[in-house]
Amino acid sequence: MKRYRKNALGLPVYEAGLISMHVYLAGGFYSNWQELVKKYAPGPTYLDPSATGLKNPAEYTKWDRTAIEISDIVFAYIEPDNPGGYALGYELGYADALRKDIILVCPPQPERERYFGMWKVAATRVVENLPYGIGALRSFFGYDYAPLNDTFMEWAIEYLKRDPREG
Repeated sequence: MKRYRKNALGLPVYEAGLISMHVYLAGGFYSNWQELVKKYAPGPTYLDPSATGLKNPAEYTKWDRTAIEISDIVFAYIEPDNPGGYALGYELGYADALRKDIILVCPPQPERERYFGMWKVAATRVVENLPYGIGALRSFFGYDYAPLNDTFMEWAIEYLKRDPREG
């Protein structure tokens, strides 16, 4: 059973030392965004499908399902260069069926927006970019929503200056 309290935003905050947090990282494998999440939201055990090296669909699907089952939070990022997000849709549906907390990072993509409605409804929190997603994830751990780390702030400012179609 999860043990947490609610923060000022009404989101769950997991109590340090009471449980071991597991966060499943769902999304594309090409931009290395997973490493940014791990760097700027340290603490939990991250379950990262991009790090498994599995190529066989039966093997990686089994790994993904098991990882989602033991996760407390699913952090999902629909990168603009993700060709369809079909696997991400599967992961989110499975996580929602298991009643997992879902943080969905969904940058504005007008040409594909109509496909993301169900994902947004299933998510606990929806944000438009990776820095806000990392901030939302940090809030689950009891950190202030606004990042305190200067290195993170410098990265986030540069990230937000980018073209939004780059993710």
